[in-house]
Amino acid sequence: MASSVDSWSISDSAWRHVMTNEVAIIGGGISGLAAAYRLSVSHGITADVFESESGVGGRASTVMLDGRPLNTGAQFIADFYTETLDLVSQLDLNRAVAQRSQTACIVRNKVPQPLWPVSALLKSPALSWRAKFRLLGVLPNLVRTWRDLDVHNLARSIRYDRKTVSEAIRESCGEEDVDYFFGPLLRALLYWDAETTSMTVANAALKAFLTNERTLQFPEGIQRLATRLAEHTNILPQTRIVKVTRQGNGFLLATESGRVAGPYPAIVLAVPAPLALPIFDELDSFPFLRTVQYSSSVHLALDVDGQDPDYPKGATLFPLSARPEIASFNPTYEPVSQGRRLISVFLSDAGYRELAELSDEDLALRAMEILTSQTRKLSWADSAQRAYCQRWEYALPRFNVGYVANLEKFKRDFKLPGVALAGDYLSAPYVEGAVSSGNAAAERVAHEFRNRVH
Repeated sequence: MASSVDSWSISDSAWRHVMTNEVAIIGGGISGLAAAYRLSVSHGITADVFESESGVGGRASTVMLDGRPLNTGAQFIADFYTETLDLVSQLDLNRAVAQRSQTACIVRNKVPQPLWPVSALLKSPALSWRAKFRLLGVLPNLVRTWRDLDVHNLARSIRYDRKTVSEAIRESCGEEDVDYFFGPLLRALLYWDAETTSMTVANAALKAFLTNERTLQFPEGIQRLATRLAEHTNILPQTRIVKVTRQGNGFLLATESGRVAGPYPAIVLAVPAPLALPIFDELDSFPFLRTVQYSSSVHLALDVDGQDPDYPKGATLFPLSARPEIASFNPTYEPVSQGRRLISVFLSDAGYRELAELSDEDLALRAMEILTSQTRKLSWADSAQRAYCQRWEYALPRFNVGYVANLEKFKRDFKLPGVALAGDYLSAPYVEGAVSSGNAAAERVAHEFRNRVH
């Protein structure tokens, strides 16, 4: 049985705070919660967080499966998540994180072969020696742009943003390196497509991971971060906001149930761009928001024999030339429970489009058919049972060629009094992008409040 790690039921006490707090935040994911926390702790500004689901966290959520935590979306944080780690420290969660394996394999001739870290790849048959040698072709461009590659400030490298990953790697390395290295890593980590993703953004991510000393996880589930943040604000769960209207110097929020909250002096829209547009009509003035695209995925958790010798040691990826529906399958790092363990299967964006309309049961059967047809040693497949299925239509924002330049122009042009936006599409993918965009939204709101006082 699956259950949420933390959930709230809406109460009269929560609604009593509405109208007295100063900011309405729409979206109880990490970006919205980070904004609320920064407003409260750094500026003494109170907020109401409206969340359509029963629990907070959004794509950083955790469910319990027979006592075992399963992260349904985001899986880890890394050393280069500086703003996230700062939050972890402020929230006294340093002891709640533990180091996580950084190993990955690629299936070649139906057998998983070491792919990451790079030191393991050198001795692995994952790539031919010719392809390994040609990987050096990325170094000139990487070295030339190294100082400007910064996942926290992608605008620094805009002038290099001219080619997609597939274009750049085919020119500098070759097709095998696209098929067995860059493409699979991109698809597994971000559900992105090598044919459209910016090589410059990919290089910034590559630099971050190459210099990353540790990848960390929350053994009790990544939602621990969200629930700790939620302790510092007023959460209104299962409250879907369907329309925001400006009234004088404030904003009224209409809920799906017909309730109206407000007026609020300021709002933060902390939901994916396609969901923000129909909520607040004034956003139609900014065409950029209609261009924001997301990769999609399905997270399928399988319950398998915990003693199986073929249980994966790290993430297992597939070449682009193989069936494209599966991005990876991964161990879940939770301990063996009653002789069973979990394996996470992540569908690629193409897999989402092709298979997401299937029922959970049929999707699991189809995924297992694909896995067993592509991989020779999967003895655990015989005992696999579907344990959980999470569909993410808006998994991660796409950073295609030209996106960062358009984003920076949008940031310069966005001037709606009392309105701030938050979300990883405004910064960078992953939890770090959500946190940094939430912090930026809070600072924008606080700046407006200070100007009103003066």
